[in-house]
Amino acid sequence: MQINVHLSAGIILTIFLRTFFFQHLSHLDLLLIVGISILIDFDFIFSRFAKDYNHRRLPTHGFPLYLILMGFGVLLAFFNFPWLLYAGLAGLVHVSLDLIDWGTCALTPIKRDLLIGGTLKPPSPPSDPPRRVPQCYFTMTYYHSKIILVVEVAIFFISLILLLLFDFFSLYLLIGYGLFLGLHLLHYLRCRREKEAS
Repeated sequence: MQINVHLSAGIILTIFLRTFFFQHLSHLDLLLIVGISILIDFDFIFSRFAKDYNHRRLPTHGFPLYLILMGFGVLLAFFNFPWLLYAGLAGLVHVSLDLIDWGTCALTPIKRDLLIGGTLKPPSPPSDPPRRVPQCYFTMTYYHSKIILVVEVAIFFISLILLLLFDFFSLYLLIGYGLFLGLHLLHYLRCRREKEAS
């Protein structure tokens, strides 16, 4: 899913945790969970180390890393240091959402080549010599999917409603949502213009 969706999912996770488990969750905790929800996608910087340049094949897009973080996080939570637990939960939510669009190698590094999930049709593997699939392919396919658009809108409205009901003063986080959505839509429009021009 796109970064704006992960931002909304981070908001939902935080409010869920605060409401049902950790009533003492601070604003810093909120920012940490939302930040980790977003930062995971910046592993694209290391795409050259992944098969087919697919950052979703990296350990940062697999469940094992976040399950390990959660395990240590549960232990450290007893010493009033729950941040690893929050990071693990944010990672699990992020990877789970990424199962919806293109899927991910969710068991990496245990099973590096087992791609799980995905409602969108991935492109053909790059030819030899290896090259990256044009980014416009992903953007155009993503925004032409009704399933993806429904999921995006639903997650946004759930986060908006939860903020209005439980954390009105954190509504400013939706500015970040708008910025990321705007960047993605600008890229979509550029890709569309390129396609029409060709």
